[in-house]
Amino acid sequence: MISSSSSLPSTTATIENNTNKQYLCLFHIITAGLLDENLGSDEQEIIEMIYLIIDVDQKKVCQLGSIF
Repeated sequence: MISSSSSLPSTTATIENNTNKQYLCLFHIITAGLLDENLGSDEQEIIEMIYLIIDVDQKKVCQLGSIF
């Protein structure tokens, strides 16, 4: 089965800066290529990266973006 996109697991990270504010950063990577039993066999490039930055203290989204 061929698909125009497949996804890798999302990654999260907590970022602290020198003002002791905490931000949560979520990443979702989308690649082109094959699915099912052929997943990973064609080693296609990343076609989109979506990120979301959340201010943990205020519990609100600071930035949502997409690269590519």
